[in-house]
Amino acid sequence: MGIENDGKNPQGYMGINPTKRPETIRARRSPGTSDRRFKIGSCWINEATNQIYFLSSVAANSATWALTSTTASDIDTLTGDSGGALTPTAGNMNVLGGTNITVAGAGSTLTANMDAAITLATSVTSPLFTSGAGADLDLTAAAGQDAVLKLGDDAGANFLNVTDVSDVSLAVLDSNGAFTLLQGDFVESRSSASGEVLAQVTNSDNTAADSDAFFEVAVGGTSSGNPGIRFQISGGQNYSMGIDNADSDKLVICADNDLGTDVLMKFDETTKDVEIAQGNLVIGAVAKQLQMNGGAVTDFIGQSTLTAGTVTVLNTNIASGDRVFVTRSDVNGSTALGVFDVSITPATSFVIDARNPADATVQTNDISIVDWFIVRQN
Repeated sequence: MGIENDGKNPQGYMGINPTKRPETIRARRSPGTSDRRFKIGSCWINEATNQIYFLSSVAANSATWALTSTTASDIDTLTGDSGGALTPTAGNMNVLGGTNITVAGAGSTLTANMDAAITLATSVTSPLFTSGAGADLDLTAAAGQDAVLKLGDDAGANFLNVTDVSDVSLAVLDSNGAFTLLQGDFVESRSSASGEVLAQVTNSDNTAADSDAFFEVAVGGTSSGNPGIRFQISGGQNYSMGIDNADSDKLVICADNDLGTDVLMKFDETTKDVEIAQGNLVIGAVAKQLQMNGGAVTDFIGQSTLTAGTVTVLNTNIASGDRVFVTRSDVNGSTALGVFDVSITPATSFVIDARNPADATVQTNDISIVDWFIVRQN
């Protein structure tokens, strides 16, 4: 016996009704697997939830009801950030990758992958890569590959700006390759057993005479401190070299970390003097010489020939307090030899006389070739 219910006039029958059509069942619940005594294709309406089911199959005494209506628990649309909602077309929804992203489907899974070689946008208004507080931003390249960070504008309008959490600029790298450290110090400190720790400045061009390379140290002006470099052996001796702003901008070499303290040598750009501030000038190697330019009227070394026991040497650098040392290099056929005497006319000349030791008169028969050397007392 069965009951046929079309929603209006239920009809009863005995046995099997071969003409029974799919039914419409109204109830306040959803169908279950035990609701199997209905014609395939029958419609079940859950009036409590406004859900509609269709009986699609009965197998092994278990009914399968397919939900077809739209409810809050079903997925009928997908909504993106822009462009509106995605609705099925012929029962299908496409989930496709955009720039640099590929979506692969397998079974019930969609997997979105970044392309192996990606091209980033040329204009970005927010960070592409960030890391949390206290975390590192790690850009790691595969073995044999370079990690390349490119600036987008060849005209030089882009900068790589390194900032702290408060957006204070720490360093800037411009598109011309100039790296500027804006805060703190540049420190290269590491252990290198049997090796070197090297800070190198190299201009590899070999085509132009003005392709220079400089390591530059500068201060703000003449009222500032000293630009220089330091040399230090930990626990040992320290040296410094640089411009002493307080000593007429002389270039100094010091036996101390503090430039201007314990000065060993000074170079004066104004007077062109080189001063040994402490110690002695020592030529310690074998067969080495102290060499000077000589022969001009401004030089402090030279050679002259006596005429009738005397010679006047023009020298515009001679001063009244200078010491002139004279030696005979050749008697030059002299029939009598005198003792040398020097008199100075400052900024003009000096006279070398060969005098008779008996009466101090000029020994006119002395025509020797003499060498002279001028020393100025500091």
